[in-house]
Amino acid sequence: MAKVRGGNTGFAVALVIFGCGFVIALLVAIIFYTKIEEAKVAELQAQEDLKVFITGAETTQANDFKSTDATVFTNMLIKIRDLEADLREANDQIAKLTRETNEMEAQYATLSGQKTAVEEALTIEKRTASETMEERKASIEKALRENVALQAKINEMQDRLTKALEDADAAARDRIAELTEQVKAFETDKFDLERRVADAERFLKIEIEKRPKPPVPNTTTPDGEVASVFGDGNDLFITLGRKDGLVMGMTFEVFDPLPIIKLAVTGEARGKATIEVYGLDENSATCRVVRRNRSINIAPGDPIVNLGYDPNMTIRMFAFGSFDIENDGGTNDIGRIEALIKESGAELVEVPRTDAGIPILTPDINYIILGGKPELPDKPAADDFDPVKIAEYQAQLAANEAYFRIVDEAKILRIPVLNQNRFLDLIGYYVR
Repeated sequence: MAKVRGGNTGFAVALVIFGCGFVIALLVAIIFYTKIEEAKVAELQAQEDLKVFITGAETTQANDFKSTDATVFTNMLIKIRDLEADLREANDQIAKLTRETNEMEAQYATLSGQKTAVEEALTIEKRTASETMEERKASIEKALRENVALQAKINEMQDRLTKALEDADAAARDRIAELTEQVKAFETDKFDLERRVADAERFLKIEIEKRPKPPVPNTTTPDGEVASVFGDGNDLFITLGRKDGLVMGMTFEVFDPLPIIKLAVTGEARGKATIEVYGLDENSATCRVVRRNRSINIAPGDPIVNLGYDPNMTIRMFAFGSFDIENDGGTNDIGRIEALIKESGAELVEVPRTDAGIPILTPDINYIILGGKPELPDKPAADDFDPVKIAEYQAQLAANEAYFRIVDEAKILRIPVLNQNRFLDLIGYYVR
């Protein structure tokens, strides 16, 4: 019986242990179940809370931002910065487009204003044109009326002109008949005159044959003579002076005393000496010897000859250019030169000028007194618009052109040209 109880006891212990284990397992299971429920509730709450920040669909899209180097959040920040940069660029473009839109709106407003002004002007122009057309229509109608009246006057004048032409034609025929009679009378007088001219020619021929023979060819008579010789024999006085038309610088040939002076075969007067006038008095002149043959003496009474000298002719001189008589750097002494020309007994010539102020020489000028040769000026730079420099350049250019034009024309007209020093030397200015 004891064995039987021992076996039941073990079973009972085992059953108790099993029951305890079951209860513990049940408790543990209840606890785990409770924890799982709480975890599910927390998970559901977390999912609800997460939906505030991101939905399931958005989570799928966010997976595109995953990378091995950075988290989704980091990549999203980078993308946000890129989007911000794009946004700023878009804002700049929008601002630019806004400015351009404002400019276009301003231009549109301006064009609209211009359009309005043009439309108003066009309206005024149309109204004016309409008024003008009315005025022109009235003017044309008036002109037509006047034209009718004028045509009537023209017809009247035409009739009067026709009658006048007929009267003039009749008068012309009468005048022609009268002139024909006069021509016949003139023909008779002409015959009479020709006969008388023939008689006069025969009488003149007889008288010419009675007269003395003309001088031998290649001869001339003296113009004056040497009055006295002084100094070392190279200075002398002659019997001609200012009243005889002499001027400073005139030359004469000196010959031996003869009533008739024989010229060279070429017709030139070449004496034993040449003298030049350097001092003038009313009835005499002072001369110096500028050429003489060797061992030839000049004595009072020796005749003097200048083939171009005419006591009734006045020497005509023309002065042009810049002169500096005292050689002090001045270039405005032309007034003094002109005064010296008059003092020398010559006539100061005024010549015509071109529109540019260039003198036009005339063949009646005997001498030209020409100033210093002007330098060709430098042309102002293309970007130099200084009016003073341009005016100075044009004045210098005109003076240069005038100088060479005078030189060329003097050669063509064969007019002697004297420079300042030669002229002053001839009139004895430096001797004074």
